[in-house]
Amino acid sequence: MKVALLGAAGTGKSWLSHALSRHWPEHVFLDAPDLDTVLTWDRALLMGLDWPDTRFQSEAASQQASRRAEDAQLRVWLGEAGRTYGVVYGQGPQRLRAAMQLILPQDVPLHQSQGRWRGPCDSCADPDCEFRLFTGRARATSVPTAPSSWTVVDLPPG
Repeated sequence: MKVALLGAAGTGKSWLSHALSRHWPEHVFLDAPDLDTVLTWDRALLMGLDWPDTRFQSEAASQQASRRAEDAQLRVWLGEAGRTYGVVYGQGPQRLRAAMQLILPQDVPLHQSQGRWRGPCDSCADPDCEFRLFTGRARATSVPTAPSSWTVVDLPPG
């Protein structure tokens, strides 16, 4: 199997390529493919921006904005090309397991790759989920009511 690893500068493409090659030497992992290669290979993985890149920690916010822009550009290109891809998040072994799960899901037990399941509930740790949860509740419960000082008057029909 041939797997193309894409991502902005400093997102761990090379680290992941080496780690995957150690686990699966029978497969080919390329961490800086040209875009034409991405279209013909078996899998494409895009690196998430959560990888801690020490080169950018001390640099200006414009460098971090540049990484986000490069990531967005890759996502647009992949979408326009109609190329399916998986996004890999996590640190170290967690990132490796996530990539392995995307490449060959049957070879990585689900319990080994995902940890404890968390659903969309009051104790969910996902901020976007929490936002949807509470804005949904607010919309569902916000029925306009008249102030208590108003009196209700029956109006004639029509």
